Parts: sequence; structure tokens; C-alpha cells
Amino acid sequence: MGKYIIFKTETMSGSGWEQRVLAHTGALTDILAEHYDSSNSPTPTQGYRLRKYHKIEQYADSTFQPR
Repeated sequence: MGKYIIFKTETMSGSGWEQRVLAHTGALTDILAEHYDSSNSPTPTQGYRLRKYHKIEQYADSTFQPR
């Protein structure tokens, strides 16, 4: 069964609020990230942090083509 998980801040004025301005309206949002999980793992507990992946160009394999 799939789960739609929304990561939110405790307050709208929390750290990083400048990056949470919606482009189409200019309004602020308390949503940090949205994630769809189709695994059978349990729902994350409060305080869980979604992993962020970064591509480091000097170590990236140029022969790999994502789908």
C-alpha cells in the first residue's frame, strides 16, 4: 500500500523560510518536501528526515543515463 508523506515545519518563520516562497503566488508554505512511498515499511515517526541526494560532478559516471 502506498503512502503520501508530507514533511512540514513547525512554524512558518522557521529556518530557511526564504526558500519556501511559492513561485506562482509569492505566498509562504510550511511544506518542506513531499514524498510518495510505495514500500511496505511503516510510516515514518515524528522527527524522521527525508534523505537528500546530491550529484558530485567530478565523481559522476558519464556513461550512466537515468531513465
